[in-house]
Amino acid sequence: MGIIIVKHLRGSEVNSMADQQHLNLLKKGSDTWNNWRKKHLEIRPNLSGAHLRGAYLIKTNLSGVNLIEANLSGANLYGAYFIRADLSGVNFSGADLREVNLSGANLNGVNFRGANLNGVNLSGAYLYQVDLIEADLSGANLKATKLNGANLTKADLSEANLNGADLSGANLKATKLSGANLTMTNFRGADLRNADFSGVNLSEINLSAVNLCGSYLSNVDLSGALLSEANLSSADLKGALLSKADLRGANFSRADLRGADLSKARLDGALLQEANLCSARLVEADLFKARLDGALLQEANLRGANFKGADLHNARLERAFLREANLGSANLNETHFMQADLTGADLRNTFLSGALIQEAKLGGVNLSSADLHGISLPGINLSRANLSGADFGEAKLNSALLEGASLYTTCLRGADLSDADLRNADLRNADLSKANLSRADLSSTSFNGMLQSGINLREANLSATNLSAANLSGADLSNAYLGDADLYMTNLSEANLNKANLSGADLRGANLSGANLNEANLSKADLRGANLKDTTLNGALVSDVLSEEEDLADTVSLLNPRAKNSIVEDLESTLR
Repeated sequence: MGIIIVKHLRGSEVNSMADQQHLNLLKKGSDTWNNWRKKHLEIRPNLSGAHLRGAYLIKTNLSGVNLIEANLSGANLYGAYFIRADLSGVNFSGADLREVNLSGANLNGVNFRGANLNGVNLSGAYLYQVDLIEADLSGANLKATKLNGANLTKADLSEANLNGADLSGANLKATKLSGANLTMTNFRGADLRNADFSGVNLSEINLSAVNLCGSYLSNVDLSGALLSEANLSSADLKGALLSKADLRGANFSRADLRGADLSKARLDGALLQEANLCSARLVEADLFKARLDGALLQEANLRGANFKGADLHNARLERAFLREANLGSANLNETHFMQADLTGADLRNTFLSGALIQEAKLGGVNLSSADLHGISLPGINLSRANLSGADFGEAKLNSALLEGASLYTTCLRGADLSDADLRNADLRNADLSKANLSRADLSSTSFNGMLQSGINLREANLSATNLSAANLSGADLSNAYLGDADLYMTNLSEANLNKANLSGADLRGANLSGANLNEANLSKADLRGANLKDTTLNGALVSDVLSEEEDLADTVSLLNPRAKNSIVEDLESTLR
């Protein structure tokens, strides 16, 4: 086939380094040139510095040719052969290089900007710092190609074979890599911002410390990949598979991870601020000390995930599944947990002030030493939860379910526990000073040793409750039910027990000095050794009360004169 040169090759256009005889042979057409090459295999043609801009050189055999610094911009080189040719510094910008064979060629410093390299064979080629900006390399064979430091900005590498290629330090900004074979590709230090990886298998690939900011990785398989310290901020990772991936210290801030699978992934120290993880799967993922402030995790599956020491400030976890998750020492200030399932979760030492936990499932949760000061959780279910040492000061826990909960040494100072269910709860050494427990059910609750001065227990159910040695000085226990309660050595001085039911209660050695027991039911109560100085018992029921004879006498003598006549008969019948 003849060669049509768009621009005549005058002597003035040929670099003095080119061999004029070789250029003359090239003018005679590809058939003449190719035949001459077959007959003279020992000759290495010299076309260095030749000006061949816009030349028509399809299927020309230029293998082994010296084309250093030649200008082939805009040339049509469709199907040409450049096997082991020296193409250092050649200008191929805008050239048609479809199906060209460049295997083994020296392409150091070549300019491929805007060139069409569709289907080209560059396997094993050396393309160090080559300019491939906006080049079309779709379907190209780049197996084991050296592209260190190459500029591939906005290049099209879709369906290209990059198996074992070296792209370390390369610029791949906005590059299209959809469907490419990236097995064993080296991207160390590469810039892949806004790159398109759609349809690519990146499982177990090494992208550590690579810049993938804004890249498109939706539904891509990255399972087992190494992405530690990588920049994936604002990346599109919807539906991506990242299970068991190493994502330590990676930056996912503002990334879209909706529906992504990060099960058992290592995310310790990762940055996920304002990331969208709605409906994502993070089962048993490690997020130790990760930054998730402002992240969206609604309806995410976080079962057994490790968030210890993580920052979840203002994160959204509505309807998230957090069963058995470890949130110990995490910052949960203003975190949204509405309707989340936190059953059996570990929230020890967490900061939950201002968190929203309405309608969350908290059965068996561990909140020991957590900071929930002033939190509003009316009607919350914390049955059997470990709340020991937690700070619930000024909290709103009215109508809360706290049955069987451990509140040992818990601060409930000024908390609203009205109508709360505290049956069988452990309130030993808890601080309930100024707390409101009106109408609360505290039956079979353990209180001994707590400091409760001024507590409000109006109408509370304290039947069979252990309050031995408790300080209930000045407490309001009016209309409270204390039947069979253990009040041994309890301080009830100045307490309001008006109309309280203390039938069968153990009040041995109790301090009831100055207490108001008007209309109280003390039938069958044990008052042996109790201090009843200045106690008022107007209308009190004291039938079958247990007391030593001298104590009874003292009791009668200390009664308010108006009450004495009305109950002395009950006391005397007890003596008989």
